[in-house]
Amino acid sequence: MLQTMVDPRMGLLAPYLIWTPLTVVAFVAIGLGGKNPLPALARAARDGRQRPGGRLIVGLVLGVILFNLVQCQVDPGLTQWLGYEMTGWIQSIEGDLVARVQASVPAAAPVLPFLGWLYLAGYIAVLITLPIVWTHVGKERALAPYLLAFLANYSLALPFYFFAPVTEVAFSGLSTARPLLDVLLPGITDAMRVGSSLDNCFPSLHVSCTVTALWFGHRHGPQGLRILTWMVAVLTAWAVMALGIHWGIDVATGIPFGIMCALLGESAAARLGYASASQKAASRA
Repeated sequence: MLQTMVDPRMGLLAPYLIWTPLTVVAFVAIGLGGKNPLPALARAARDGRQRPGGRLIVGLVLGVILFNLVQCQVDPGLTQWLGYEMTGWIQSIEGDLVARVQASVPAAAPVLPFLGWLYLAGYIAVLITLPIVWTHVGKERALAPYLLAFLANYSLALPFYFFAPVTEVAFSGLSTARPLLDVLLPGITDAMRVGSSLDNCFPSLHVSCTVTALWFGHRHGPQGLRILTWMVAVLTAWAVMALGIHWGIDVATGIPFGIMCALLGESAAARLGYASASQKAASRA
C-alpha cells in the first residue's frame, strides 16, 4: 500500500490538492451570501483544533480517507475472487446513454476544465462547506444529522462496491464514451485509484453525497447555501456522465440513495438527542 501511495503519478493530483481549498473559500463566501469567508474559515480551523466536536469532524474525515486507501487495496482481489461483475448487465439496460450525454458537452474550451474541477474539487468542497457555514451562522444542530448521513453514504455503499462491482463507463470496453477526465489530465484515473477503485461505480457516491448535501442545505440554509447545493448537485449528476465515469443507472440510483441517507442521518440524530429545531417542531405538531 505504501508503494502505491508514493507512486510518482500522485503528482497528477496536485490540481485537486490546490484547487479544493480554494474552492472551499469560494463556496463558503457563496454560502454566506457573498460575505467575507475568512472569519468563518478561521472559526472552523479553531474549532477543529480545540472543540471535541470539531476534532470529531476532522477525525471522521481522516478516517474516511484512510478507510478508502485500505478498501482500494482489498477491492480488486475481492472482485477477482467473486468472478463476476455487473457492468454488462447495466450496459444491456441503458445502452450507450453516456456517450450520448457526452455529446451534450459544448465544444467551448472552458467546459471540460469546469467539469474536471467540479468532479475533483467541487464535490469535496461542497461537503466541507456546509459545516463551516452552519457553525458560523449558529446552526450547529444541523451538524450531527449531516455527519451521520455522510457516514451512511459511505457505509451503505460499501456492500455494493464489494459485491456488485461495476466498472467506469469509459474503461469498461462496453461503451464508445471517452474518458474525458484523462483527456484533461492524462493519467489522472490511474492516480485516483489510490482512493477510488475503478469498479466502485454503483451507486454514484458523487451523486448521492451531493444530493445529501442538497437535502441539508435546502432544509437548514442559509439562502446562499441552498443555491450552492442545488447547483452542485445538478451539475455533478451531469458531469459524472459527461466525463465518462458513471453509467446513467449509477446516477439514477445515487439520487434516492442520497435522500435515503439524509433521512437515516436525521432519524439517527433524533434518536441520539441531536434533533434539529425543525425536527423538534414537527414532532410536537
